[in-house]
Parts: sequence; C-alpha cells; structure tokens
Amino acid sequence: MTRRKTLLRYCKEHGEYESQTAEILGRKIFIGCPQCEAEKTKKELEDLKQQEQLAIEKDYINRGIEPEFFNATLENFIPENASEQKALEAAQLMASGQIKKILLIGQNGVGKTHLVSALAKLKKGRVLTMFQFSSLLRAGYNRKKTEIETIEDELLSYPLVAIDEYGLSKCSEMELNSLAYLVDKCHTRNKDIVLVSNIFTSKSAKSDAIENYIPNAVISRFRCNSVIVEVEGRDRRRATFTTL
Repeated sequence: MTRRKTLLRYCKEHGEYESQTAEILGRKIFIGCPQCEAEKTKKELEDLKQQEQLAIEKDYINRGIEPEFFNATLENFIPENASEQKALEAAQLMASGQIKKILLIGQNGVGKTHLVSALAKLKKGRVLTMFQFSSLLRAGYNRKKTEIETIEDELLSYPLVAIDEYGLSKCSEMELNSLAYLVDKCHTRNKDIVLVSNIFTSKSAKSDAIENYIPNAVISRFRCNSVIVEVEGRDRRRATFTTL
C-alpha cells in the first residue's frame, strides 16, 4: 500500500519547497527540489540538442558541405533575376525526383554552391570540388585502389554527387575518364549528379566554352533527363565585403 503526503524541505539554491513523499513497502522516498529537477532536465535536453547539432555538422563536413552553407535550403534561396529563378527551379525538380542531372553554370557569388549544398543536405549527397575529386583519386593510389574502385567506394555510395568548380583548370585524361565513369554510373544507377562551373556554354561564352572541358561521353549523358542552367547576377559575396 502506498501513502502520499506533502513535506516542506529546503534547497540552498531555491529555498523552501513542497516535496512529495511516498511510503513504499515501509520505505520513505521523496523527490528533490522541483526547480533543480527542471533545471537539470533542461540542461540535459540542451546538451543532447548540442550533441545532435555537432553530429549533424560533422556529417555535413564529411560530405563536403562547408559551414557557410550549413543553413542553406531551397526555401531560403532568394532569386534576384530570371536566370537565378531557373536555377532554383532546376534544383526543385531534382529534389522532387523529376530530373537526375544538372549542369549549373554561372559567375561567382550567384548562389550555385548554396543550391548544391541545399540539395546535398536534402538528399544526403556528397559535394566536392574538381580539385578534391582529383585528390581523392590520387589518394586512392596510395591505398592501391584503381580510379574505378575509389569512385565506387567513395562516391557512388551516395544518392547524389556534386562536382563544383569544374573547368577551373584543364583536367588530365585520367580525370576526364574518371568523371565520365562517374557520370555514366550515376546515369545507369539512377543517382543524381550535379556539375557546377564558372565557364559558360559556347552560346554564351565570350572566349572559352564549357564544351571544351567536358568529354563527349558526359555531354551525351547530360542530354537525357537533365537541365542545363546558365546563371547571371550580382556577386553576393562581394556585396558583403567591407573596405576599411
């Protein structure tokens, strides 16, 4: 049989409080200061939330999403012109599964990496620059892996792969062949792939054109179930730069 009654007790932090006591099988048990218990529970929840956030951010870093874009979403990307609106619409089509490939071309600071990071967060994908892609292949050699084995193990395990800064420098034949393999396998395995570049197509380029950097096999794959968007606009990063 259990009997409950109220006793006044004292907490050095919060003063007197009513403590609910109970006798269970002849043994008296009481609950401590309710404010202390509430503060303890609140701190435990805050610590848990912080640990979860740190785990999320570590996962972002491991998948190539930089801290600048931890909060990037498709919803908080604000287009400033028609071409940026088209880029957002392409990302939304990929998010909904209506397309599987995007070639996103544009000047610096127009939001390309924001959109790519938002897609990678949404689809648990991997983002890397072309330089990182090349470094990944070279690191595979040290582990005695072929380019194909490295791509299979490190990239094709993700539902989405994005290669940023494509065409920043001339690629070697090995890198071009590896990229063609990655695009082909994403195509045949129904995975999402995004290529991002600052070099425009021959229709818009004033000098060099992106077609000079992309293998024919990749161009062929991007003719199917894909969207190509050329984005122009102001450099948002430059707009936030302050001169002292």
